[in-house]
Amino acid sequence: ISSCIYDYLNENHLSYKTELFDKKDFYDRNAFLLCSMDISGIQSFIYTISSKNALKTLRARSFYLEIMMEHIIDLLLDRLQLSRANLLYSGGGHCYLLLANTTKTVIQIQKFQEELKEWLLKQFQTDLFVAFGYVQCTGNAFRNVPEGSYTELFRKMSKMLSLQKQHRYTAREIIRLNNRKEQDYSRECKVCKKIGHVDEEGVCPLCRKIEKLSKNVLYADFFSVVLENPDEREDAMPLPGGYCLVADDEKKLCRRMENDDYFVRAYSKNKLYTGKHIATKLWVGDYSTGSTFEEFAREAEGISRIGVLRADVDNLGQAIVSGFCNSKNGDRYMTLSRTATLSRQLSLFFKYYIRFILENGEYSLEGKNGGKKRQATIVYSGGDDVFIVGAWNDIIELSVDLRRKFEQYTQGTLSISAGIGIYDFSYPIAAIAEETGMMESESKRMPEKNAVTLLQDGEIHLVDDGDEEKEISDGTYSWKELEEGVVQEKYRALCDFFEGIDETRGMSFLYRMMELVRGHEEKINFARMMYLLSRLEPTEEGTKKEKYRQLSQKMYRWIQSDQDCRQLKTAINLYAYIHRTKGEHRDEN
Repeated sequence: ISSCIYDYLNENHLSYKTELFDKKDFYDRNAFLLCSMDISGIQSFIYTISSKNALKTLRARSFYLEIMMEHIIDLLLDRLQLSRANLLYSGGGHCYLLLANTTKTVIQIQKFQEELKEWLLKQFQTDLFVAFGYVQCTGNAFRNVPEGSYTELFRKMSKMLSLQKQHRYTAREIIRLNNRKEQDYSRECKVCKKIGHVDEEGVCPLCRKIEKLSKNVLYADFFSVVLENPDEREDAMPLPGGYCLVADDEKKLCRRMENDDYFVRAYSKNKLYTGKHIATKLWVGDYSTGSTFEEFAREAEGISRIGVLRADVDNLGQAIVSGFCNSKNGDRYMTLSRTATLSRQLSLFFKYYIRFILENGEYSLEGKNGGKKRQATIVYSGGDDVFIVGAWNDIIELSVDLRRKFEQYTQGTLSISAGIGIYDFSYPIAAIAEETGMMESESKRMPEKNAVTLLQDGEIHLVDDGDEEKEISDGTYSWKELEEGVVQEKYRALCDFFEGIDETRGMSFLYRMMELVRGHEEKINFARMMYLLSRLEPTEEGTKKEKYRQLSQKMYRWIQSDQDCRQLKTAINLYAYIHRTKGEHRDEN
């Protein structure tokens, strides 16, 4: 704040003493500029790939965009002669900066944006775009004086970002893009599918560098920004402004700081290093127990499938902008510092603490004691959302862990919604990302959100949404319903009953049961279900007979309820997947 006031007073040739002490109206001056940058195209850049090393490439692409955003922030701050104290928040391809409302600042932002756009077009064509939004503001606005002025700042800034995303390029730029000629139209990269120069294996230079970066994402402690250097060009990742990125260990970085004229700054990863040339500490969710989708499929219990979790925080924008509104205390806690701290702490959860949640798994479908190391890899985790791949059963269990820990972390004030897909390891990653994204969106259609979608059966059910009923996927549950209704009540009841029963006979019974549950609206299927259950009744009295009685009573009740039948379908699918013999090719649909 002091840096912004200093620049504002200097440009306008104002007396510090007169403006800040003698006069009483400085709080009403538009001395500040609240600025935001937002990267568009992240999803397609990360997930629209095809290669045998897809998992490693996904991690590296995600990390590359994250560190590129940090570099862009530092570039702009350097040009404005400001420090990272003026960075309020950074994460998820988005950032907020507090700047001085001066002519110099606006000119520098506009010039920087044009240079950045040119660089992105050259490197990535139209795949990536950085939108800028900024709004003039007073000191009083940060105090929410008059009431509503604080939230209005974010609304105006968001509107400017949206307009820029809708009108990215000028007519001149569009004409140039349409008339661009590639040197070689005959080859396309087998990873990113871009047409252009490729090596002998059919991979473009950028994808080859990303592949090399993937080896360092998990193990390197430092990442250095250096001026473009012919000696390191082969392995270095390109960055805006004539810079590139290289991975370093501690010793190599020290030598680079002392002797390398090309060195600019460094970022430390998941460790509290500091120093003159350490720009910031990057928190990275680098948890991984496997390097390929096939490995995770082999590690899965029962059926050989991978699971994919996509999740993000519900109503985060509302929480950031107006989460501290409280008329009882006069909105006294609605401050810029608290907003920045909230954003930072949420980012810390998804970038840093999430590693410990996966390292020490607690929830189990069977109700066993915790302490399990999850077979999974964090592809992306930051800001407010996650994308995790792993053994399918571990993915379902860790999603519950994540929800519980997040509820504890936020003291029940925030929730997350998720989509969980189960796939063959060879399924295209772009399709996986799109489908799990749709599942996540379906979860957010629940009236209270705070939901999860998995094992969809292609049907819908109605939920009460105030004045109307809303159609929701049959695989969408509140987290409580999944844990208590699907897993605890129905799945574990099936496990308990079928324990010790011939597996072939049990699975055959389950598949037949699934057909009847799907058609439970027809009255004849109720009689068929009762007949089916009677065929499983043990002849001798004992524990098995008692288990049969208990399951029969529950089935009699469940088959008459739409909600219970929906939960039962999911429970049957879970049981079938976990008890599927490795290599069995029965169609799970």
